[in-house]
Amino acid sequence: AFAVIANSPLRIDLSCVLDHVVSELTAFLRKANRALRQATLGTLNSLVVTYGSQIGSSSYETILAELSTLISDGDLHMAALALELCCTIMVDRRSVKNVGLAVKQKVLPEALTLIRSALLQGQALQVYIFVFKYKYLICSYSPTDRGQCFCYRHYRSFLLHWSNLQI
Repeated sequence: AFAVIANSPLRIDLSCVLDHVVSELTAFLRKANRALRQATLGTLNSLVVTYGSQIGSSSYETILAELSTLISDGDLHMAALALELCCTIMVDRRSVKNVGLAVKQKVLPEALTLIRSALLQGQALQVYIFVFKYKYLICSYSPTDRGQCFCYRHYRSFLLHWSNLQI
């Protein structure tokens, strides 16, 4: 129901319940029911697109922590949906320091592990290419680099170097 409301052109005000809805939806990502997790990722994506400015930084950190557990080669469709939500969060909230750090600390290690999988293909591969081509997962927010992101060429070199060290 919240996905329908979020996608509605009426722009209904959900500010009084949004934090509670996001925390409940985030809890659904831990459930064993695959269909529930898929629907939850879609709903969270819709809520972030429509109400992103009203969702707090701590809620984003919680979402990123939970969706990072879904990024694996065990379920590539779920991994693609999780990476898509991560992209949406980074596009809407890339300037928020805590969100960038949460992506760097929680999502990036899982994404780097996933890239080494021989099973990476289809939708998951397309989302993965999108993520790294447009640099949304690797923004670093340390004071020395003033929020700058690696360029794609530098990131590709980093990724190749990392994968050689881990093999």
